[in-house]
Amino acid sequence: GPVAVRAGGVLSAQGAISGTGNGLSADVAGAALGDLQMAGDLRLASTGSVSQTGALVIGGASTVSAIGHDIALSAAGNRFAGEVSVSGSAISVRDDDAALAVRFDAGGSVRVDAAGTLQVLRGVGSGVAAGVVA
Repeated sequence: GPVAVRAGGVLSAQGAISGTGNGLSADVAGAALGDLQMAGDLRLASTGSVSQTGALVIGGASTVSAIGHDIALSAAGNRFAGEVSVSGSAISVRDDDAALAVRFDAGGSVRVDAAGTLQVLRGVGSGVAAGVVA
């Protein structure tokens, strides 16, 4: 099953979570994600900002919530196989895979970049921009 984490501080994570269906479920005060790979779902609820220093390769769905804080999932090499759902202030998401299905609820600006097909399932934000990753 998924690895569960609760932290009163900022979560700094990188590496691989292996095994079929394994993922990460975390309730934290902020997150700085490095190179991270998992076959299962990513669920991250944060009371602070969420940022990246490396690529995310997620085999399942990704749900990231940081209400009132920025979420930056915009590193090169990100590959989201499942639906991505993000809720926060300013939001940026990048996917270098063939297709990206995204839901977002932003209190500020939104930037979504996809190498392939982009499907916005739900979108709320100001200054929404989309681009193509070359």
